[in-house]
Amino acid sequence: MIWRSILCLLVLTSVGLGEEIRQTLSLKETFKPNETLIWSPGFQKCWDEMRTAYQLDKPTFSVDNPLVDELNGFEWKYEDVVPKGAHFSVLSGTGEEYRKNVNKLLTRHFGELFVPFPPNYFGMPGTRGLVLLSILNHDLYFNTDLKQNVAPFVFRSGEGVSRAVKSFGTIGADPAVVTGAIKVIAYDESARRKAIILGGKDGGEEVVLVVDPSLKSTEDVINSVNAWTEIMDRNQTLARHHNDSSDVVVIPEINLSSDIDLKPLFPGMLDLGNGTLVSIARAGQRVGLKMNRKGTRMVTKSYLVPPTYLSGGDSSGGPVVMAQNRKFIFDQPFFLMLRKKGETYPFLFVKVDQSVLVAKNG
Repeated sequence: MIWRSILCLLVLTSVGLGEEIRQTLSLKETFKPNETLIWSPGFQKCWDEMRTAYQLDKPTFSVDNPLVDELNGFEWKYEDVVPKGAHFSVLSGTGEEYRKNVNKLLTRHFGELFVPFPPNYFGMPGTRGLVLLSILNHDLYFNTDLKQNVAPFVFRSGEGVSRAVKSFGTIGADPAVVTGAIKVIAYDESARRKAIILGGKDGGEEVVLVVDPSLKSTEDVINSVNAWTEIMDRNQTLARHHNDSSDVVVIPEINLSSDIDLKPLFPGMLDLGNGTLVSIARAGQRVGLKMNRKGTRMVTKSYLVPPTYLSGGDSSGGPVVMAQNRKFIFDQPFFLMLRKKGETYPFLFVKVDQSVLVAKNG
């Protein structure tokens, strides 16, 4: 039996602005000024399941592609990285009824991002369709009571454009409630480096916020955060490890939504061996995120349709400098990670710039 098509979706949310937003499947891609960059492991799950279905250790294409090498070499456990509530299922079938059901399902999740399969697509003798579906629709609530800021908050973009945006933080919050609730993993004013962790109410998840102009890629940020966290957890006396009443934390609200057609990232033909070549027929991803004083809400959807058969770094800088009256004010481009405690990779990474923030008068 030949798998006629494999289609994988990962659903992790929501509404927002689409301007100056870019998605990447690579942890190594360098940041650009004045853009929001998103990475999610959803497509990696699709890729891994494709490898399993075709019994391919490391899929290769007729065109050299560093991204394919990175996807093949990525080592992780899906169940360890994604939070509770993730759902994975396999939908297999053939014929017109199956095609109609697949078109209906994918159109509901992806709208115009998905191009429906034409009649008889799954009707060729000896072929079979396979849909790999992974869904995560997740809310992460902060474990401390942060307050909405009334005072104007101006965010300066990567290209120096200033705009008033909505924000929240510790200003006006009860010191007895918020003091000690925010973990500090890096603070060096001279290097413009600061990083904090807001824990989730369930105790097993957290939101990491980082400002550090020296970090150039998603991989740099992840490696640095992991190194800082390990140092601080190992040596609590290194510096003040949590916020106190002299610290100020101000964070802008986020509201983003982004769709991307991923097919252009995979030119050439996928070699299945024995002279069998296939093309990536369709691939796409939809990501959304909201963040306010209560926490975060996210949904991501990724899909991969492989075959249409034809035939024949090191961390940067130190973690924390002793200081009083520390200011964790995220008024410039910053990095956001949603992750499970103790895990190497986040289940969502965003380099945040101005276009996905909520305007003060919006």
